[in-house]
Amino acid sequence: MSIYPPPRSNPTEAITVEEHIPVDDLGAELEQLFSFIAQFAAVHLKHDSNPLDDPQMPRFIKAMLTTGCGGLVHCHSMLSDAQGRAQVYAQFICMILESTVLTADAFRGFNEPYDDAVRDAHMRCYELMQPAARFAILTKVANTFQSAVRERDFDAFLEARVIDHCESIAAFITPLLASKADNTITLCTPIWNDLQLAIRNAYAVSRNLHRYPVRYLFTYFDANTPFQQAEMTPWAPASSKSSLTSSPLTSSALEQEGYLVVFAATPRVEMRMYTRNGLISTRTIAKAVVAVKKPPPSFSEEDKSKEGDGNERLGRL
Repeated sequence: MSIYPPPRSNPTEAITVEEHIPVDDLGAELEQLFSFIAQFAAVHLKHDSNPLDDPQMPRFIKAMLTTGCGGLVHCHSMLSDAQGRAQVYAQFICMILESTVLTADAFRGFNEPYDDAVRDAHMRCYELMQPAARFAILTKVANTFQSAVRERDFDAFLEARVIDHCESIAAFITPLLASKADNTITLCTPIWNDLQLAIRNAYAVSRNLHRYPVRYLFTYFDANTPFQQAEMTPWAPASSKSSLTSSPLTSSALEQEGYLVVFAATPRVEMRMYTRNGLISTRTIAKAVVAVKKPPPSFSEEDKSKEGDGNERLGRL
């Protein structure tokens, strides 16, 4: 029996997860998805072929295979534990993030932006999660992104496709972590717009004036830099505006408002442009605060430790 999705009327149309995965039960959906990926990879390994070269392979799965199947097998084995479902969902989305937009390997090996179908699939998983799982996702995303910016090799940014990938990051992460009706999660969104604009401008200037390859280095600074209330207005919960208007927003101020600061203080994203002649310029291009509402009383320390263990385990895959 073929492991590929059934033939469609328009073979040139992009394959999406929804076309061959049932949507009535999220657990069954993930289980079938992981089984499909495992079978897909096994067939190519048996014939010593590269699944990334297969034209029938969905872009969504191609992205996940860019960094290997070890994590998928691990998550698939956990689906038999009903109590671990929320943790599996969290790992599922974190794995997507790590394998498609947050690693240098993905930049080198996968050069296609997210599409609406993929983002919708992620959002559907996210919206069905319990607050504890959402909290775990935000923590994992923050830690992974911070680690990638500090430690990963970003030589892939040498090519112009960095612009497309930044747009993909903005298009996916912004709605994923946007504030929900229950104010569970809050994200400062202007950072993504500023980042895209700065990279576009820097790339255009370097190509037109210097005609040398440009290398982009992104560094986070954890100094407790004041973050003015005016910059928070688009995303701050209404309940916090009055008390924070007269003072800079720092980690302490957020904590007093009932938030847990995920990123240390208020990181500044700094872009340095290099050419063969050396450093051209250094400029701060954006500021951001990522904070999450503290878990409700029903979220026990035991549950919190379980979520943390799952995230740590994912990071080692």
